[in-house]
Amino acid sequence: LLSVPIASFTGLAHVWTLPGNNAVVVAGYYGNVFSVVDFSTGYEFWSVDTGGRQRSIDVFSKCENFPLRSAICVCESLQDGCNEVRLCDFGSGRNCEPAKSIRCNGVASLHGESIFDVCLFSLGYGAFALVSGSEDCSAKISVIHEWRVLHTIALPLQASGIRAVCSCSLRPGLMLVAVAGKEAAFYSVHHDSSQMASEISVKRIGVGNPPGKQSIDQRLNAVVACSVSTDGDEAIVVTGDSSGRCVLYRFNCDSETARPQAT
Repeated sequence: LLSVPIASFTGLAHVWTLPGNNAVVVAGYYGNVFSVVDFSTGYEFWSVDTGGRQRSIDVFSKCENFPLRSAICVCESLQDGCNEVRLCDFGSGRNCEPAKSIRCNGVASLHGESIFDVCLFSLGYGAFALVSGSEDCSAKISVIHEWRVLHTIALPLQASGIRAVCSCSLRPGLMLVAVAGKEAAFYSVHHDSSQMASEISVKRIGVGNPPGKQSIDQRLNAVVACSVSTDGDEAIVVTGDSSGRCVLYRFNCDSETARPQAT
């Protein structure tokens, strides 16, 4: 039994063990600073000043098949008013390669307003994509390989801020991306999983609006997606809005519209 107080933390977000040496790692905030610390020694792997506007936004990924073994995305407000995503991979921890970190803005600013949500998905051969949604009504897909942003694809703007994004794998070489703001928009992302996926093809395959009359301030705040067929063509997406309603969409990824099936 080990108990070591870390007094400077004001909000813990994640606790996990690193592969290889079972080091216990904690991540969270002290003030506006997001920090990742070795729980047993107090050693700080990584920290970033979020600027005070992004405290609730961080995403943790731990998957054996994902190119990043222990990755955290943290949204960062810059002095020029732009907003970026910091991505850090912690590798195997102590006595191994140091933590790697990049700012996922490529050659231009990622978003002009607060980033509300991000998600990651693998493209194979060490490449992966980061999906981000922002209050500036935009969502973008950034392709990353060898800790370098190769290019960023801007999805069509929505009528309000993007509050949630998600992705799911349908079959090798085909991903589904869902973006939720005033409405839900669904995209298929094609890539060649048999080679280094530096190029992806994105197609809008459906739009979903909650049934019934909506208030001017109503927003979709949550979205989740999963595949429901053996051939990887059909998917289900569930959205949750600010009035407490959930809507389920089931559709074929080769169709032009998503059909709401239940509420």
